[in-house]
Amino acid sequence: MIDLRSDTLTLPTQEMRNVIAHVIVGDDCYGEDGSVVELEEYCKQLFCVEDALFVATGTMANQLAIKSQVTEGNEVITETNYHINFYESSSIAMLSRAVLHTCRTEDGILRVEHVDELIHSKPRGSFYAYPQLVSIENTINYYQGKYFLLKKSNNCMSSRERRTYLYIWMEQGCFMHT
Repeated sequence: MIDLRSDTLTLPTQEMRNVIAHVIVGDDCYGEDGSVVELEEYCKQLFCVEDALFVATGTMANQLAIKSQVTEGNEVITETNYHINFYESSSIAMLSRAVLHTCRTEDGILRVEHVDELIHSKPRGSFYAYPQLVSIENTINYYQGKYFLLKKSNNCMSSRERRTYLYIWMEQGCFMHT
């Protein structure tokens, strides 16, 4: 059985440890670490994206995604039981100067109706935090590593109104296991 609660539960095999011990490393800032270059290129191809960036932790990836997509003082919409709410809310406040706006769902899947409810649940204007990012999680840590189909996440962005001003970020620390 594969435990999908957290990416930290996956331990390297002996074969992985041998590769790690014998790989030639370099300074990634200068493009000298062949392993990083190869991994980023592999991920670009796998996910059909323009570019890829290796970061050491899932938390670092989340913080980079939020900082790059949310203007200071604005809002990230997410589910109450998601990792970023429990473990990263203070980092989001400190590094991105953004706030989280959460709702609890029955099954951990943040759907379009939840996003709409959060958008319209409080006044909006120049003196208020403005929603800029919807952060979803797959697999869902606090729902026993549950995963959901990507087409369900696309529904978060289905209306023209949301597509106009909302980005979407999927935290996927265990994505490859799903």
